Amino acid sequence: MNFDLFRFRKVWVFSPAVQIAIMVVLYLLTVAVWYDYYLAHGAMPGASSGHGYPVNTWLTLSGVYEEVIFRGFILGALLAHTSRVRAIIFSSALFGLWHVKNVFYQGWEDTLHQTAYAGLFIGPLLGWLVVRTRTIWPGVIVHMANNTFAPLSWVTVAYFVGP
Repeated sequence: MNFDLFRFRKVWVFSPAVQIAIMVVLYLLTVAVWYDYYLAHGAMPGASSGHGYPVNTWLTLSGVYEEVIFRGFILGALLAHTSRVRAIIFSSALFGLWHVKNVFYQGWEDTLHQTAYAGLFIGPLLGWLVVRTRTIWPGVIVHMANNTFAPLSWVTVAYFVGP
């Protein structure tokens, strides 16, 4: 297995140190957004059913571990055996299917939307970004930004529309 995709590289004007700093800021912003959600609702999503997603794991690790798995290991292995387009499509489909597990805390309708979004939009975008930059780290940043601002939109809607 080629671990070259795991190396930090300068991407556009962003040095590895700047990329790490962006990840830290996104992490802190994500914690702040979810803390605001917690204060507004008195609980985290799914907590009332007793089957809430382990939000602390989602906050701190999913942008990293999902990119390591789906763009580092899976996409990296597929690139060695098939075309870039096929590798991106297949790894994105697996990434979408990975999100089916979320049905245990958010229900089928939201899970289907999230699965389609992950497999048809953000997965291919992140795959293309990894192929283009030859490293997973810009994808980690985009993934963390995606996870940061998705709940921010939920908080905004809940504020104006109600829970």
